[in-house]
Amino acid sequence: MFEYLCDLININYSDFLINARAYKNNVYMCLIGQINDEDSVKRRQLLLYNPAKPLGCVVLGKDVMDAIWADMRRTQLPTWIRPAPPNWGTSQRGKLSADQYRVICTIHVVVTLVRLWAKETGRKKEMLKHFMDLKR
Repeated sequence: MFEYLCDLININYSDFLINARAYKNNVYMCLIGQINDEDSVKRRQLLLYNPAKPLGCVVLGKDVMDAIWADMRRTQLPTWIRPAPPNWGTSQRGKLSADQYRVICTIHVVVTLVRLWAKETGRKKEMLKHFMDLKR
């Protein structure tokens, strides 16, 4: 998002290290520093975003996670696919392996999001479209 904003107002962000821990904050501070006072609309929009504070918009909320876990219990996987842990996404579960993420994102989340969001319009339909593009 920050890179998009930088491109939008012609700010070079290539000097920041992509894998640096404070990358997001550095780009944010650069954006704030580069915008002139006369660009008040852009400045107000950027000042509303605080990288340390969540935006308050949950994509996979409790209801969606419950639906994914329920679908996982009903889904029969081929024998060559190792199932993901049933409690993924909880603090009790801990870290997942790359293979577990692959199974979750290419099977379980796809099944549930298509079931829940296929007939939606607007934001959910767009998010489903983008997620399906990612999983290819």
